[in-house]
Amino acid sequence: MINDLNSRGIYIHIPFCRAKCGYCDFYSVPLADTDWLEKYTRGLAVEIEQRASFYDGKPIRTIYLGGGTPSLLTPTQIEKLLTKLDQFFPLDSDIEVTMEANPINIGQHYLHDCHQAGINRLSLGIQSFNDRELRLLGRLHSAGDSEEAILAARAAGFSNINLDLIYGIPGQTTEDWIFNLSRAVQADPQHLSLYLLQLEPHTPMGRRVDQDQLTMLEDEQEYQLYQISRELLAEKGYHHYEISNFARPGRECQHNLLYWQSCEYLGLGAGAVSFMNRVRYRNTVDLGRYLGACADYPGGFWQGEILEEMDERQRWVDAVLLGLRTTQGINMADFQRRFGVDLSQEYAELLNELLAGGFINIKDGYLHLAPSAYFISNQVLYRFIA
Repeated sequence: MINDLNSRGIYIHIPFCRAKCGYCDFYSVPLADTDWLEKYTRGLAVEIEQRASFYDGKPIRTIYLGGGTPSLLTPTQIEKLLTKLDQFFPLDSDIEVTMEANPINIGQHYLHDCHQAGINRLSLGIQSFNDRELRLLGRLHSAGDSEEAILAARAAGFSNINLDLIYGIPGQTTEDWIFNLSRAVQADPQHLSLYLLQLEPHTPMGRRVDQDQLTMLEDEQEYQLYQISRELLAEKGYHHYEISNFARPGRECQHNLLYWQSCEYLGLGAGAVSFMNRVRYRNTVDLGRYLGACADYPGGFWQGEILEEMDERQRWVDAVLLGLRTTQGINMADFQRRFGVDLSQEYAELLNELLAGGFINIKDGYLHLAPSAYFISNQVLYRFIA
């Protein structure tokens, strides 16, 4: 866990993709011309300088390059961004710097140069080791590409690697999922993120489901795949530290821990979300408008929208919902010191009800979800809002 809750993270959104996956709901645009990468890098450098002009000096514990496909950037462009951040923000000496990458067109030489540029944690979007599933998801890489990318990352010097996998894919059997997990474990990554496929209606796959061209798995099937994951990864020495995340001891994702411990973070780039001073806001999702604002600086930079302005109660309720996503849960004494709220009194009736139903546990001063409630966490967490 993060010891200094005053630490912050920086998220940099790289919105470009070779092609948009059929299930993806994140802001991204097809990369028609690599010149856009250089334009965007220059725009980010401008935003970094502008944001720093009114930054309050709290330490930056993590940097995360997400997307889209950050691995479309050249190592030189990555180095420029990290150097700019180091110049204008107070970065911790042992900062975690993660980059998401697709396992295609990233060889050992490219990854070595990214590592030299300052990336020290790599998150590979494997999603599946089954070529049929990859085609269904709209991924451009193959299972063979994934194997090669993992080997290349190791050879390039990366010792902190995450693999993303998706379960609940239409047609996926228990045997298919065990095969995916087993292949992932054989690669011996430090971290695994397992995401249930959940489709928004406007995505290509979502429309196919609505048109009865695809059939999602039943809830019970999805639950069984989740339970298999927990059991298999526990046997292999992975610590289940958040509902969807597993890590070797000490290799938990520090950037995501900042989110789950309700720390503040700064989002840079088109479509990036920030959370500062009880306000959650998003940069414009219009790439042209974003780059135009960069070009117009210093006449006035920010283009975007406020997503949420929290009062004091909303702020600590948000912290409850995030904290209960972790398997360790919430240290109730620390929470009271931080927010001035005694959860045992504030939620006395609800806690008694959830304890009686076996949905939560309170032990050694920590409030946390019962393992049997992980898969239905959204329904349980909603009770804390209601």
